[in-house]
Amino acid sequence: MKHFTSRILMISPDKFRNNELTISDNSFQSRVSENISISDRAISEFERLKESISNRGVNVHAISDDSEFDTPDAVFPNNWISFHHSNRAVLYPMSALNRRFERKSSALKKLSDQGIKIDIEVGVSYSSNVETVKKALNEVAQENNEVLMMPKPEIFLTKFGDSSWDMMLRIWIPDGKRKIQVTSDLNFAIVDKFRQYHIEIPFPQRDVWFKNSNPS
Repeated sequence: MKHFTSRILMISPDKFRNNELTISDNSFQSRVSENISISDRAISEFERLKESISNRGVNVHAISDDSEFDTPDAVFPNNWISFHHSNRAVLYPMSALNRRFERKSSALKKLSDQGIKIDIEVGVSYSSNVETVKKALNEVAQENNEVLMMPKPEIFLTKFGDSSWDMMLRIWIPDGKRKIQVTSDLNFAIVDKFRQYHIEIPFPQRDVWFKNSNPS
């Protein structure tokens, strides 16, 4: 089954329990007490889910709820944050007082330390050797000292275009402010590396036939 993301944020339910500030209007919570610790069960289920997601090729960024505040619902970060293109994160207000403490900068800081993704797309001639193309793109990534080696660079053949094999080089950098400059540096490096390996970047070509309606 295909998934819609390559990375996911999970926050451990270290303080998980019924939240007295939200239980009155949250049908998913129960006032019934159990002998086993709810927090212990939540942590066990959290670890199983994290392992299951990781085994399906999704990078899991698991963060401990190390807040000094009482945050029983910290396991639900999707309620207060969303992630968008251009590496933007949007934070949302929370009604319950103890849920507002979940929006702590430490979680965002840990995420930003993971790096910023850059995808560079380039078309190559159908006469090119695909393995040589992969080698060239990999060398471009390896030779740039701003490219992170973890997560490691990835190379994809994304589409069979009209005039080219459409390739994509995916890399990660530590500083989002450098994205435009690093992208430019990598593009220049790809031009030089393709010339070195005699890899052609094609342009669309069309054959036009003229039909003579009055043959002599």
